[in-house]
Amino acid sequence: MRPLTALLCTIVLATGAWLTLTPTLAGTPTTSCEVTDQLAEHHGYDEWDRTVLGPDRRLPDDYEPPDLVSAAGANLDARFLIRRLVVDDLRRMRQAASAEGVRLEIGSAYRSAHAQASLRQATVRELGPRAAERLVARPGHSEHQLGTALDFSDTSGAHIWLATNASRFGFVRSYGSESRQCTDREDWHYRYLGVDTARAVVASGLAANDYLSRRHGEE
Repeated sequence: MRPLTALLCTIVLATGAWLTLTPTLAGTPTTSCEVTDQLAEHHGYDEWDRTVLGPDRRLPDDYEPPDLVSAAGANLDARFLIRRLVVDDLRRMRQAASAEGVRLEIGSAYRSAHAQASLRQATVRELGPRAAERLVARPGHSEHQLGTALDFSDTSGAHIWLATNASRFGFVRSYGSESRQCTDREDWHYRYLGVDTARAVVASGLAANDYLSRRHGEE
């Protein structure tokens, strides 16, 4: 059997998108959560900073932000798409990191429901359904479909830098050790919520989804 690190590698989909799977951090438990297809309460394109997704909450099947642009606008890989509203702060964050000798690179950004389904199927084939359930969200349940979530490669200490600095630019780690959500810790996965909300999330000590759920009355 091939090593896990060989299996969790870049997968080329029929759509031509390059998607990167990163190994789950050892020692981080996954909670047992009910899997349902309830529509997220806040799922409009203008509610990007309020939407809460998880195994029990999803986006509409046809959700595709109308303002997707290339990440090249933030001086990042042009293959990836992000919402236009993310570009300025993402570019500022990349410049700040670069000034401190840290290179930010992304391995995944916007992902359609179709691309998410392809990624999940590929993971099931390689690792089995149990691993896929833990590592890859079902179509409609991934923050990547929002167009405001990014996976950062761990180049030159990027993950450490992001953990300390990302909120200054409006980004928060979605799944950390403080999370009560149903996803393993992901030091590479950040979501843009805007500077004010990101700082409030960090100050609260809660995971992003927990904070958003309490703030917008979804608990």
